[in-house]
Amino acid sequence: MHLRKLSLGIGYVGGTLNINSLTLIAGEAFGENLQETGDILEKALDTDADPESRLKTFIALSTALECKDKIFKNATDLDAFLQKLLVQVLVPTLVWHAGLTAEAMRTMAVACVCSVLNPGVQVDLFPQAATIAPFLEKLTPLLLSLTEDSSSRSRQLAIEALTLIKLIASKRKCWDTDALLKVYPGGALLLWEIATGFNPLYF
Repeated sequence: MHLRKLSLGIGYVGGTLNINSLTLIAGEAFGENLQETGDILEKALDTDADPESRLKTFIALSTALECKDKIFKNATDLDAFLQKLLVQVLVPTLVWHAGLTAEAMRTMAVACVCSVLNPGVQVDLFPQAATIAPFLEKLTPLLLSLTEDSSSRSRQLAIEALTLIKLIASKRKCWDTDALLKVYPGGALLLWEIATGFNPLYF
């Protein structure tokens, strides 16, 4: 029953996987079939997929993740799904590429990162420190780099995402500014600002 619900929004348009309706209508079925959902998103948001379809999917995914208390109500293996979503699905799009299309994709991808990391009322994100390390190492340097992106919106969202990561990691006692500086030495000032709770405005 849930798998049937999950498939309602899936289709192919011009040979491209289209799941724009999936994240909006699946509700709890989204979280009850996380492995299938993750596989679908990985294909739909592949960097070689149709750009217009990817943008629509990013928007739908971000919207769905804002309702995480509902869609993840009955979820199992949530940490594994979120790690896959962050590292395998979203990270490739955060890597800098030239062009306005790539810039728009980065903005949408980092918006989804913020949606993933925003805490729900009933959902406890990454309850164990060990579940944070896999995405912390890969995601943080890219977000630091995005604070210098040509898009002001990407810069603002990158700072928001870094702040959310810092809050989650600090709560689990695994925020290590020194270790991050070894990966991204140029981020010293920004990391200090985030660590002390001061968020600069980027325009």
